[in-house]
Amino acid sequence: MHAKYEDLLEIGGIPLWFDQNGTPRFSPFTPELTADIYANDLAFMEIACQNCHQKFKVLASPDRFQRDVVYPQKAESPNALLDGADCWNEIGSFHYGDPPRHGNGDETVCPTCGKEYGTIEELEAHRADLQHEAPVRCAAGDTMNSVPVRVLEFWHHDFDQKSPTFLEWVRKPEYEITFTEFKDE
Repeated sequence: MHAKYEDLLEIGGIPLWFDQNGTPRFSPFTPELTADIYANDLAFMEIACQNCHQKFKVLASPDRFQRDVVYPQKAESPNALLDGADCWNEIGSFHYGDPPRHGNGDETVCPTCGKEYGTIEELEAHRADLQHEAPVRCAAGDTMNSVPVRVLEFWHHDFDQKSPTFLEWVRKPEYEITFTEFKDE
């Protein structure tokens, strides 16, 4: 389960995406904004809460010691099968883990503007006045694993000293896939 980061949300409002630690980010994604300074590969992904199916944009870096159970062969993408190669075998797992914190049923933060209220009743009055969307009421999702939906952008940090792209982030669209395991209900 990730931290709530209430202090950042109070200042920044609704995040555009979340980094590997569940930290809300407010600038558009670039691979240079990774929290994992040692990452060779990054997947800017869309994930969903297992419980409420709310979607989030997150950044994941590989866990080379654990394999995820999701394989490109189960993906809906013309690039999913790379000559029969499993890209996750080459680079490790991009399992994100628990989704970012997003509501435990007692949430008093407006999901539209990020403003915190003392009670659910105060939040509901604020929403009614400004026609803001309802907060997610997801009692268990913060503690459950997320479900990968798709890889939006895949990046490789080139450490080959002989390469013309040495120390640059290089986008690898062949690994940008949609997973068929997620069923949006």
